[in-house]
Amino acid sequence: SYLQNAAKAKVDGAEFELTLAPAEGLKFNAALGILDTEYTRFEVQSGGANLAGARLVRAPKATLNVGASYSFGLGDLGDLELAADARYQSRQYYYVTPQDAVNRFYLTQKPYTLTNLRVTYTTKNENVSVTGFINNLFDVRYLNHALPAANPALGVTGETVAWADPLTGGAAG
Repeated sequence: SYLQNAAKAKVDGAEFELTLAPAEGLKFNAALGILDTEYTRFEVQSGGANLAGARLVRAPKATLNVGASYSFGLGDLGDLELAADARYQSRQYYYVTPQDAVNRFYLTQKPYTLTNLRVTYTTKNENVSVTGFINNLFDVRYLNHALPAANPALGVTGETVAWADPLTGGAAG
């Protein structure tokens, strides 16, 4: 692997956000991101491939986030907030070439959705706040990053991958 800048790229996109608070303590939020990317001029140095037309790395075409929270008082004990969110991400590539979701699937992250839960307790005087959380509730297996590692001359096959966190939980205060 080596690092090289592309000569020119095109990026078009839009993002839409919505927040609703229909009742006291109840909130809903959503965000949609749409992205269209392409390298328009990109020739690998030293007589390499022409990569014009490939999508930009780590640029999913669509992302969608939705969430909800409900906060309520516990009298003299303080407040409690219950929250959940989910994030969808469409396919993205971790490397500029090859962008082949079938034969080089470890260099491609297929679409996935993550769901998280959170409970936060806050004392009445707001001096102490403790949050319990569960991330990746459904234990979705997805890649955090990948790099090509195939080198037939050295007998190396496959890719180098870094898996993202599985189902995790904890507390913070």
